[in-house]
Amino acid sequence: MFLEYLEDCALKSLEGKGIAYMIDTPFAMRYIMWVFVAHFLIYLIVKRKNFSIKVYLPYFLFALYFVLLCSFTILPIEFPGIYEPTINTNFSLEPLLYAFTDRTNLINIAGNIILFVPITILGTIAGIKIFDKLYTTLLFSLFVSLILEGIQYFELTHGYTLSAVVDIIDVLTNVLGGLLGWLLIKFYQKNHNSLLKSEKRKI
Repeated sequence: MFLEYLEDCALKSLEGKGIAYMIDTPFAMRYIMWVFVAHFLIYLIVKRKNFSIKVYLPYFLFALYFVLLCSFTILPIEFPGIYEPTINTNFSLEPLLYAFTDRTNLINIAGNIILFVPITILGTIAGIKIFDKLYTTLLFSLFVSLILEGIQYFELTHGYTLSAVVDIIDVLTNVLGGLLGWLLIKFYQKNHNSLLKSEKRKI
């Protein structure tokens, strides 16, 4: 597996000395940005005659935010796994009941919702077909959220991190965020198109 490969690399580089190697979001983004730059240059060369920033930019922003979303939820990771394997899970829905009475729960729930709003907005603007319909948007949000929670569970049980929590409420609020983003962009598009049509009629 990819994580095991990274751990082997870390162990070889340590040579039995020093501390564990940690991958954090700023470190990862320094290298990821170069991938985006390389992709842009290749795309520009291939599509030099038909290049359109209006077409490319939405896809770029969607991909960039998707990477940021993944980095924010699964990092930092320490190699080799230096923690005692622990399972830090929460499958209770009680925090939802006390969300408006507990400031910490409210911030956590609001943050999880807001985290997934841009991904469906940017995906819809980019014209990605999966965001054309509501049910496929919800399935996408659910699938991504479950994958991220699964990765966090793996990190916890193998001692790569102590900061992650596998939480059913994260999944529910992530899906709700995806739904909210889809509704917002569809509402904007509907009203924007209606406004353009009314202006054409006046002309």
